[in-house]
Amino acid sequence: LQLEAALRFFLSPRCAYVSGQPVRISARVHAPQVAGFVAPLKNKTALVTGAAGGIGSATVRRLAQEGARVLCVDVPQAQSGLEALARAVGGVALALDLTASESAEVIASHLRDTGVDVLVHNAGVTRDKTIAKMDARRWDECLAVNLEALIRIDRVLEQQNLLRDEARVICL
Repeated sequence: LQLEAALRFFLSPRCAYVSGQPVRISARVHAPQVAGFVAPLKNKTALVTGAAGGIGSATVRRLAQEGARVLCVDVPQAQSGLEALARAVGGVALALDLTASESAEVIASHLRDTGVDVLVHNAGVTRDKTIAKMDARRWDECLAVNLEALIRIDRVLEQQNLLRDEARVICL
């Protein structure tokens, strides 16, 4: 019955899937409850990396409008803007370098009491060079932020059972 419900949701107009990557649906997947139209994320916790500006800030504001309590994460250099955003939406600011080895554990410690329902990996860097012209240091920086950090965060949250039932992980 759970598998049938998951498939029904996955094939419904409420589901958007745009990456082109294979998706595996198994009996372990739980279809979400039908969300209400008023504050559908009430009593939910969201985590947004790269939250201080641009798409991250807009994502934080939208999740908060939908009722979520948001943990806003960005680099220490963006701390003042990050704190202002968190205050504006009733969220929590966490300034840290996602490439630091302990960053995933620090994030997990902030989610220990609530878990996470929506995880938006928005943090990312670009270095304005083509791959052929990019030196090794810049390439390593891009990989550390854009790939390795999100893998480390996902792994720790999964290992500590902090991804709640029906949690959504979104990688931008």
